[in-house]
Amino acid sequence: SASAKPMNFTNIFEKEKLNPACASVQRLSFHVREDINRAISDYMEKRNSTIARSSSSSGSDLSYTIAHLPRPVDVRTFWNEQVCNTRCSLRNFVSKSVLQMTLKHPKLKVNTDIAGYIRGMGRRRVHPAYIRGMLETKIIVLAQRGRSR
Repeated sequence: SASAKPMNFTNIFEKEKLNPACASVQRLSFHVREDINRAISDYMEKRNSTIARSSSSSGSDLSYTIAHLPRPVDVRTFWNEQVCNTRCSLRNFVSKSVLQMTLKHPKLKVNTDIAGYIRGMGRRRVHPAYIRGMLETKIIVLAQRGRSR
């Protein structure tokens, strides 16, 4: 609705002194994509070593530190139609829709660039550019492949 306003859940949790385990950004460990969790930890250690070290030494959770990183990109996908034209119609549609958001909201910063490895290699290894894209973005839009919208 036109009267809806964005909410900063992280600030709400801090103000209300709620359990930080329920903060708005969570890192969940699933065995299937544990490589992403490791890559996030490695990225934080290499790129933000003072932040990562201070959060671990003070007993704070790395998730809390990640939740407070600056996020200059508002919305992004990691897909665009330059990558695939076979069985990718849903992903391509979503990517175009994200780009079109800027027509209504010109101040919105969106990104549909490919970050890191694609196809088989992307299933086996996590590229630092993919992790950086995740950590620098407020909203990540994902879509399955597909032939229909």
